[in-house]
Amino acid sequence: EDGPVPTTIKYTPERLALICKGPIEMNHSFIEGRFTQSLYKNPYMSMTMATTTSRLDVSEESCTFVYELSMNEEDVGIYEVHVTWTFEGGED
Repeated sequence: EDGPVPTTIKYTPERLALICKGPIEMNHSFIEGRFTQSLYKNPYMSMTMATTTSRLDVSEESCTFVYELSMNEEDVGIYEVHVTWTFEGGED
């Protein structure tokens, strides 16, 4: 509702990090089999965000991850996310 949220994805085979800067601010890591916490901020409030990631598959072109989400210690749901990307520019 507040417009686009620039998001950076950083990844290794064991970890995926989502970094948002804009109307929503967040720096959260997803690690298979692990519980992770961070702070989620929007223009109206800040909340503790916690996930337990049950699946993380990362390749050079895409990733899939499944996680249980809680916000301010309240269970929100279970989510499955698929992301694909391409790289532009660089050397030919």
